[in-house]
Amino acid sequence: MNKEGKTEVKKIEQFVSLKGKKVLEIGCGNGRVSIFLNKRAKKLISIDCNPESIKKAKEKSWKIDFRVGSGENLEFKENSFDVIVFIFSLHHHNDPGKAISEAFKVLNEKGKVVIIEPTTHSEFYSLMHLFKEESQDYLKAICAIKSSGFCIEKEVNFFIDWEYKNKEEFFNGFRLNNRKEQKKAIIRATKLLGQKIYSCPLILREEPAMFILSK
Repeated sequence: MNKEGKTEVKKIEQFVSLKGKKVLEIGCGNGRVSIFLNKRAKKLISIDCNPESIKKAKEKSWKIDFRVGSGENLEFKENSFDVIVFIFSLHHHNDPGKAISEAFKVLNEKGKVVIIEPTTHSEFYSLMHLFKEESQDYLKAICAIKSSGFCIEKEVNFFIDWEYKNKEEFFNGFRLNNRKEQKKAIIRATKLLGQKIYSCPLILREEPAMFILSK
């Protein structure tokens, strides 16, 4: 699948320069995007609340400062960062509004917060939600952004193509605990895609939204 994270970083740099900047990545997961952020930033710290994810991220790159940490309780001094990014991670917070407030506490006065969140109107979402329904979490995150009280300098949608070797790789990434429900979801996904489901590679398009916030 789209393991590189190039698309997200390129889109960010259309509007916010990372060169020479101290960057905090909140919700880095297994470091898929971190490697490319690190190539552009002067200094990158990437955090995730899941210790297992941080372990996997460190296996990808020992050069990056990966740490276990929560976006809702940032342990950094005020005005510590030039850029803070949430890449497909804000909706995973129990209180996304608090996560945004915490980010602005450690952001310098001229800094930017970049948030990339999924939307519900894409080919990728139409399939993914059959296995994992997160639309209410997306809505909660977007509401938190728009009611944060911070300046939204830019709001733009763009495209990401997620590439899977085949349909099996896609289905294996979205497993349900209930085998019967998993089978139903696979049947529905197969009907939605028609003959495309047999494509190798299988490319699914997503249309996330990017928000750029400032103080």
